[in-house]
Amino acid sequence: MAVKSVRLSVGSIFPKGPGKIYFYRYQVDGHRKTVSLQTTNRAEALRKAEEFIPIIKATSTEVIAAHVQQAKGFATAKRDLPLSGVWDYYSMHPDRANPATVHEQLQYKDFRRYLLQI
Repeated sequence: MAVKSVRLSVGSIFPKGPGKIYFYRYQVDGHRKTVSLQTTNRAEALRKAEEFIPIIKATSTEVIAAHVQQAKGFATAKRDLPLSGVWDYYSMHPDRANPATVHEQLQYKDFRRYLLQI
């Protein structure tokens, strides 16, 4: 008995080939697209296909870019840093400019003192 495809809210998944690798097929602007999910496990294929749905349903390029960054792990949660901890956070960053940061640190401290006086 052949394994049938599974319909999702957008598109469907189906196994293909001798290894029965699952693929996700969907339609964008009247064109059919097929993406390999690179798994033979049906539950894992469903999970991977569900990750594509928000990207496919997105209406603007900004929303799509945000979803792609989130999926690739580029997007990180924003932190609320107190002004007193900003320099310590910056000084621990691996991409900081070094040794030119001594002057910037002095300027930052002066700026902080100015803000505290206001």
